[in-house]
Amino acid sequence: MRWPRHIPAGTRRSEIINLVDLSAALVEACGGVPLTDKDGRSLLPLALGRDIAGQNETFSEYCTDVLLTWARKVVARIRMIRSDHWKYIRYNGCGPQLFDLGADPDEMVNLAGVSRFAEVETRLRDRLPEDWDPVETENHIRGRAAAKAILRGGRSR
Repeated sequence: MRWPRHIPAGTRRSEIINLVDLSAALVEACGGVPLTDKDGRSLLPLALGRDIAGQNETFSEYCTDVLLTWARKVVARIRMIRSDHWKYIRYNGCGPQLFDLGADPDEMVNLAGVSRFAEVETRLRDRLPEDWDPVETENHIRGRAAAKAILRGGRSR
């Protein structure tokens, strides 16, 4: 990070943030009126070196809008939660993945299903489905794929 006269060049923080917080931070840094009806919160206090209350976590989601051959003609729906040094990934139709990024930053050892990590896996798995319906997402994407086929003159990929 860098903001002349406010944040020295090269400033780094270890907290997990989410990109939805960036717009609120930019508005605040420019002295603007806070945005209404927005997700996220300003990360400017954190960038300025102040601790902010909240969870050290973020969510990520990836969905294709086509039926991919490598995904067995299934809509790829992937959701991830990163909480502190833990990362839990759910691939719809495949087994879950759990990584301890403190001990395994390259994500080489999947700890999902290992009894010693059951509490962590359960906690993250239970947080993941919040506001996400993979069946509804797949139905929406299949509808988009059909509409795209019509636009291509009925051809499918």
